[in-house]
Amino acid sequence: MATVSGLPDLRATITDGYAGDWREMMNIAQSAREAYAQGGEAQYLPFMPPGDAGQWVNNGKKYYLSDRNQDPAWRNQLLLWSYDKMVQFSALDVIELLAPTPLLLVAGSDAETLSQSEAAYSKAQEPKELFLIEGGTHFDFYDRPEYVDPAVTKIDSFLRTHL
Repeated sequence: MATVSGLPDLRATITDGYAGDWREMMNIAQSAREAYAQGGEAQYLPFMPPGDAGQWVNNGKKYYLSDRNQDPAWRNQLLLWSYDKMVQFSALDVIELLAPTPLLLVAGSDAETLSQSEAAYSKAQEPKELFLIEGGTHFDFYDRPEYVDPAVTKIDSFLRTHL
């Protein structure tokens, strides 16, 4: 298994303030889900929240809300009750069960999400490898050849070794 700029701990992403007060978001999500169940319309929030929302989200906006995002169908929206699903997910809860499947975690040395890759590496069992690419941020691995190319080369080598 190989990941690049992984987010194995969505729970931490949400509870660390991605969209503000996560407890308030859970209440809002529950209300939206109940309204939908009673025939209401699905409710959405911006996937990339407005305003200054921290380095990871701000860098995400530089990707998603610019011409770097080459997907014409992409919309800056997230189903409101997705938050309660995301807060329930952390691969860190079960990552040790992956072994003996080999695990490669590729991340940038400047990635806003590097701590998540490091946490996954620390909890995973062997065989495992954390491969850092100097200078890369989380979103650099989406479209910047100077980061994508070495990531692909490393994944190719890793899979050829372990498959």
